[in-house]
Amino acid sequence: MAKKKQENGAPSKDKSRQSYWIAQSLLILFILIGLFLLFSPLSPLGIRTGHIAMMEQKVRSLGELVTVDQLYRDVIYRQEKRLISDKRILFSMDFHIKAGLSLENARVSMDRAGVPHVTLDPPKIISLDADELSIQQIFIREQFAQIYQSDYMEVIMSEKERLQAEALESGLLTRAQQQAEFLIRQIFRMAGYDQIILDFREQL
Repeated sequence: MAKKKQENGAPSKDKSRQSYWIAQSLLILFILIGLFLLFSPLSPLGIRTGHIAMMEQKVRSLGELVTVDQLYRDVIYRQEKRLISDKRILFSMDFHIKAGLSLENARVSMDRAGVPHVTLDPPKIISLDADELSIQQIFIREQFAQIYQSDYMEVIMSEKERLQAEALESGLLTRAQQQAEFLIRQIFRMAGYDQIILDFREQL
């Protein structure tokens, strides 16, 4: 009888072990299915994650974003007087100052609440160009001396440096950042995100 009990008990032990492995296999399968559904591009999280990556790519593809374009009409005077020579010139010309920021290093991520977090480079002066075609001569004096183009260029370069310092002091970069923030928020709003967290990196 004991022998019979032992023989009858063996299949029961094998069945328990088999059931255990089946349960473990099903558990692993369910976990894998859950992970697949969670991170699949077709899942809500996958769609949001993929969309955020696409938004980052689109923002970066904009390259340099000009948000402020100002025209300065400046009057410039130059005098160079020596023993017997005297050179004087008074003229006006236009200067174009463009400010904005580079979006090539833009970073877009999603927080736990599903709100996009956008990090951008700080604003900067993108260009400051003198429009030589806009030069209007007001007064010129050439006494035992001649005014050359280099005379104009020297004073124009000096004036560009002055205008850049003046623009920075007047809050040009602050306005450029405000405009950039407005435009970036509009871009994300059109993509379906009414709220974003927007940060600017510190000036180097």
